[in-house]
Amino acid sequence: MTKKVLIIEGESGLAHLAKARLKLQGLDPKDIILSSTHEEAMEQVDNAREKGINVAIIGPISHFRGLLDEQELIDLLRIKVPGITIVTCTGRAMMGADIDIPRPNGYLKIEEVIGLSKKDKKYCLSHLVN
Repeated sequence: MTKKVLIIEGESGLAHLAKARLKLQGLDPKDIILSSTHEEAMEQVDNAREKGINVAIIGPISHFRGLLDEQELIDLLRIKVPGITIVTCTGRAMMGADIDIPRPNGYLKIEEVIGLSKKDKKYCLSHLVN
């Protein structure tokens, strides 16, 4: 199954780092969607199912005025896209996330987390690995 990834990250540099890592592993850039503002994030969440998004990577979004907090965002994604894999990189465990990776270094292994690389599975959950 093709991975279609939504990255919601308040720091655009980290979002672009995650995207670059995924592109290096062969993920098509059109299958990676970045959201770094409240408006972008809400639009992408609302349309996630129609766009075929099956992985969401969520970083801290506390500065997004008007946006739900990270936990509410996870809950909303679970409702809108049943079966979506949710990876958090917030620095704290979030209920409903499939996996939490340390921040910011976790982004350096993001391709392993979502199963694009099989060299080092230390962060992977078995159902994320191809």
